Amino acid sequence: MQLPENYDLLDTIDLKNDRKSNGLVQAISIVIYILMFLGGYFTKNLTFFAYLHYKYILFNLLIAVLGSIVYIVLHELTHALFMKIFAPKCKPRFGFTAGMAFAYSDEYFKKIPYVIITLAPLVLWTALLLIPCLLVPVIYFWGVYFIQMFNVAGAAGDLFVTIKLLRKPSNVLISDSGVQMEIYSPDVVKKEEIFLDVTLNASEANDGKNFPKTKIDSAQLPTSEIDDEKNNGTSNNSDNENLS
Repeated sequence: MQLPENYDLLDTIDLKNDRKSNGLVQAISIVIYILMFLGGYFTKNLTFFAYLHYKYILFNLLIAVLGSIVYIVLHELTHALFMKIFAPKCKPRFGFTAGMAFAYSDEYFKKIPYVIITLAPLVLWTALLLIPCLLVPVIYFWGVYFIQMFNVAGAAGDLFVTIKLLRKPSNVLISDSGVQMEIYSPDVVKKEEIFLDVTLNASEANDGKNFPKTKIDSAQLPTSEIDDEKNNGTSNNSDNENLS
């Protein structure tokens, strides 16, 4: 899909250069890690690790590290797959920057399809990874469960983008360059011009108001001011006589 002529840039989500957004995503990720660790701890206690042979501990670490690397690839391939589902002619590409892997394309996606593309890896892989987490022997649980933690916590950026998008109008179009999303909406410039016109008209109306003039009777003035006016009048008359 090409960007229609009447669409203008409404907002930008920059997860790389916007420190506030990046910091919020990192904070969400840390909170998810902590909550999932506590959930795993109360489900599959860690104390048995103290009695395990070191080779089992190393094997769990190996599962966690290699599994997470494989998962990153699968996560981005899932994004690309759903891009192709909603835009068959688009050409998904992949990149890695600032510790973030990403899939992107030159396509402009509607709001709901883009939300589905964004959340697809989280929903799909959370369900699939739940199966080995439930079936794996307890001595290998934490190796597998770490991949699940990595899956959910690593999707903090996707969750952040989704929440931001849900607050936008339903007719927006989104362009995703990897770590920066541009959101376009119809007639943004026209709406801004209308807003400026209304503001200027309101300002001119306020400036042109005729405020009632208050007539001040000399009786209301203090005696000193009346005397000053009389003196000024006498002085002016003398000057006029001298000029004549």
